[in-house]
Amino acid sequence: MADPLGAPLGALTPPPALNPRIAARVVNGETLILTPHDSVLHTLNGVATRVWELLRKASTLGEVGATLAAEYEVAPDEALADVVDLVAAMQAAGILEGPDQG
Repeated sequence: MADPLGAPLGALTPPPALNPRIAARVVNGETLILTPHDSVLHTLNGVATRVWELLRKASTLGEVGATLAAEYEVAPDEALADVVDLVAAMQAAGILEGPDQG
């Protein structure tokens, strides 16, 4: 599926903001994130930690997906789909600010 400009769905979407109320630390290549609204400690594996790092720098989710595709030698569409899924899960958990958060 593509957006009206022909790019893969989500490719032109700007990354959501990090929730300023969370606490996060990288330990041994994994990111530990505490969401204070529910006192849950979330653990991101190495690839998700790389997405976490890229979300702070990238201007679009497509940029994040393209970087992952190059670094992990996967198809760009597959990398982008995984990024979009991870971002949605992080928004649902309150780690990233989403349209229903804030």
